[in-house]
Amino acid sequence: MTKRKFLLTTIATLFISTGYASENKQEYGRLKLLSKLDRPMDGYCLDVIGFGINTRVDLPLIAHNCKPGIYSDQTIEINNRKIYFPAFNACLTSIGPYINALPGSSLMARVCDEVSPFLETSALQNFELNSNQQLQLQGSNLCVSVGPISDQTSADTHRWRPLTMSSCADTPFSLSQWVFIPYN
Repeated sequence: MTKRKFLLTTIATLFISTGYASENKQEYGRLKLLSKLDRPMDGYCLDVIGFGINTRVDLPLIAHNCKPGIYSDQTIEINNRKIYFPAFNACLTSIGPYINALPGSSLMARVCDEVSPFLETSALQNFELNSNQQLQLQGSNLCVSVGPISDQTSADTHRWRPLTMSSCADTPFSLSQWVFIPYN
């Protein structure tokens, strides 16, 4: 069994075992910023900080250069307007007290449909690509965007940018247009 097939099988097993599978299951893939910015070879993808046993789901998400191959910290599935991280049994969440997010709000991978003190995620986890290919929080004028500046991560060949919510109308498309890239 190839490494790629093993990873897809592992991710699929995780996905099915969490009970999040549906009859209309989408493909696994990654969310990639349409503009490559300062990464002409690979661009930026939605990313959970860290890797392997050092993955930090407790920290805000970032845009990290897209990694070659399949990695659990960049693998997502889009299902009923939720962006699901199968390896972490969590959904993309705009963070704000109770049910409101503001420009500048962080994004985290949180339990899907979580209800906990100061956080009710049902309104903070529904995203859709708008007509401008911006990933917009449903019922708001906020879109997922990357910061204008990048910096190196643990290796000098890797770069990251902050990931926040911003006004869809006021954010340059180069920092806020996304595309879903399925794994083939």
